[in-house]
Amino acid sequence: MSLEEKVDLVVEKTGVSRKELQHLIEKKKREMGGLISDEGALHLVARDLGINLSEIDDYKPVRVYVKDLRPE
Repeated sequence: MSLEEKVDLVVEKTGVSRKELQHLIEKKKREMGGLISDEGALHLVARDLGINLSEIDDYKPVRVYVKDLRPE
């Protein structure tokens, strides 16, 4: 599921406008010191709004270990 599809889902299920959701995502990213992606921030905002995006059937979380990260 793409980021836009997830945004659409959150908007649909919460009634929050796209503009307000984008504001909440940017706010969450600032709270996290800019160390989180738009998608990560969306997941946290959705959770704050009562939606667990991880439970969506076609969402497959990817586990990345710090030891596997490379500068590139």
